[in-house]
Amino acid sequence: MFQWQLFDFAINHRGQYQNSIPVAGKFYSSSGYEDELLWAASWLHRATRENTYADYVYQNGNSGGTRTMFSWDDKYVGAQILMAKNSLNGKYDEYGNFAEYKNQAEQYICNCIGKGSNNVQRTPSGLLWWQPWNNLQYVSTAVFVTTTYADYLGASSSTLHCQVGEVSPHNLINFVRSQVDHILGSNPKGMSYMVGFGQNYPRKVHHRGASIVSINQDSSPVSCKGGYEVWFNKEAPNPNVLEGAIVGGPDQGDNFSDSRSNYQQAEPATANSAPLDELLWAASWLHRATRENTYADYVYQNGNSGGTRTMFSWDDKYVGAQILMAKTLIVTSSFYHKTVHYDHKLMHIKAKRELKEFKGFRGRYNHTTCEYVHEPWAFHVE
Repeated sequence: MFQWQLFDFAINHRGQYQNSIPVAGKFYSSSGYEDELLWAASWLHRATRENTYADYVYQNGNSGGTRTMFSWDDKYVGAQILMAKNSLNGKYDEYGNFAEYKNQAEQYICNCIGKGSNNVQRTPSGLLWWQPWNNLQYVSTAVFVTTTYADYLGASSSTLHCQVGEVSPHNLINFVRSQVDHILGSNPKGMSYMVGFGQNYPRKVHHRGASIVSINQDSSPVSCKGGYEVWFNKEAPNPNVLEGAIVGGPDQGDNFSDSRSNYQQAEPATANSAPLDELLWAASWLHRATRENTYADYVYQNGNSGGTRTMFSWDDKYVGAQILMAKTLIVTSSFYHKTVHYDHKLMHIKAKRELKEFKGFRGRYNHTTCEYVHEPWAFHVE
């Protein structure tokens, strides 16, 4: 089958991608490929239930050990969580090392929640802390993994076994809430690190598209160097609000400098925002499945409905959550009154064309001249 052909190709042509594309290594080099193969096999096994992929996980022998983080460059935790679900459900007992994956996944989560043998550091206000550059990407993946595993534990009527005792799925969700609340403004700075959410959020995000004025205001082309020289050093807030983006976040002392040149703290990334999209999506589905107000409380207290989206995709599931909560309102408005504020978020998903302007961003990027060029037929999405 096609998926096996791709996987077989990957197995037989191993190596780091920057060896084939050297220029990529100057920016985001990969530290290894073993985690990608393991994660791919884990997902393919879950999707197909074919033992070929389980055999690879079993025979590979390297589960990655207990990891300190889950990131774009270290995906072992993802594979461990997927294999841990099989162990929790008592499936594939013939693969003895699946229990090892479960043990390592649980050690990672225990360390995140402060109940392990090598706990993750915290800022003075309690935010998980890994490193100065884009720390929130590791926070968002940690809370995503913890939420996922709490769901697995609940489904199997299990608890998490940590160094200092048992932890219930409910307590795991409370930990997740504390971290998400911190990101969205419950912190010493009163700063929401999600752009566009609340009244106090980063205004000088390190993002070229957000920091260059709309073609509605200035239709002249902007060169690569021109964008840097003219717009990067401006003291004014970004002319375009990058709604929903999550920046790198505060330093180890809970301090944050809202400066375009502060790329370690003010640069957004999809690795930051995508895991939190999943949390909102999961909470909406759990509320629908169980009718328990615990999940509706999360949706309500999270406060961020995602705004009016331009698409619904594998990487942007806000529309799905909005539809689910809108149904709750439409079918029975008295069922849970706190969902009322989602009503106005139910919008049509607008068509997207490759060469057009989105909310004030420039129409087309010319890769030859490194310029954003206005296209006469480009249209603006209102």
